[in-house]
Amino acid sequence: MAKVVPDILQSFIEGMNFTSKIVSIAGAVVEVENVFHARKGSVVTFGATQYTVVSVDYSTEKITVSANVSGSPTSYTIAPPFFFHGTPYATSTQLSRVKSADKVPMIYLMEILREKGQAEDSRFDTVADCSLFFLDVANGKDWSTDDHYSNAIMPMRNLVNAFIEQARAYSLFGEIGEYDIITHVKFGQFQDLKGHVQSIFNELLSGIEVGVSIPIKFCCNC
Repeated sequence: MAKVVPDILQSFIEGMNFTSKIVSIAGAVVEVENVFHARKGSVVTFGATQYTVVSVDYSTEKITVSANVSGSPTSYTIAPPFFFHGTPYATSTQLSRVKSADKVPMIYLMEILREKGQAEDSRFDTVADCSLFFLDVANGKDWSTDDHYSNAIMPMRNLVNAFIEQARAYSLFGEIGEYDIITHVKFGQFQDLKGHVQSIFNELLSGIEVGVSIPIKFCCNC
């Protein structure tokens, strides 16, 4: 395993579990135990069949898809987010070369990344102070602030919750305590009294920023 924090984070994110039990099915409406980061336009799997999401009710954990659900599936799955890391400038350049379908939802690790090396007798090799951005596509022109919350902030908040829960159980991470959360409607450069005035990437995105310190060991046998 490569001994750098971004690689370890990417491996963790790609291996996250986004499968939930189905509670009930009524035509095209499916109630699940956890909708995770599903939103309008997401592709989800019920059993072994894929469907496109029409809408999500986050208060009731119900997903409406574009066709009646066939058979009697018992599980629901959504793909993990994409992962990017780097300075804003470098990441913006990278994203300009990536297909839209391979960008969002994303977890973006902003660099410069600060780490604190640990004592020789520590169980961990480093503690990484991470600025992580959980971002999804947004409509900056037509959406109200409430629309950003309904269509992007809510699913990204669910993704944050899943990330923290699974990170706390991950074998290469230590105890994760308190963490900071900042909501970004129209993610970009922020100015007091004006809000976000310019996109950082060449994308219209909204989501959640999480500031968290993660103790990390580079080898599972350590």
